[in-house]
Amino acid sequence: MPEKPTPNLEKYDGSTDPDNHLRIFTNAMAFYTNNDSVICRAFSLSLRGETLEWYSKLPSNMIDCFATVEILFRRQYASNRRQEMTLAELLYAKPPKSMEELEENIAEFIRIVDMKNSRKKQQQEVPTNESKKEAKRSSNSGKSERLPRKELA
Repeated sequence: MPEKPTPNLEKYDGSTDPDNHLRIFTNAMAFYTNNDSVICRAFSLSLRGETLEWYSKLPSNMIDCFATVEILFRRQYASNRRQEMTLAELLYAKPPKSMEELEENIAEFIRIVDMKNSRKKQQQEVPTNESKKEAKRSSNSGKSERLPRKELA
């Protein structure tokens, strides 16, 4: 059986989102092994510079599994996480020139938040065929009770 080549990943230097790097790394490793100790050792191959130095200096008795590595890594590079802007931050970044523009910005922000919430809800609800039918029945029965959302624009 031929030896699998090591995953070719961009090496993390600490300047970007650590969650994104962990996601890429764990997805790549899923094709190679599910052995936790191998994954812990391979993680150093995905690092460079000060980040590799930080990882190399961790006491060996501190790492008992890859979940521990993830916690330590996220904690160390938390300041580099991609932050979502609030409505206030968006408005301060580019103040609207008119009330109409303000209303458009707020409507767009609400639309984006609604989409994100809808996606989260869909991901949390992975119904079976029977519960899909039940959900459809209950959503049809509640239509008359709900008022349509009024757009701001």
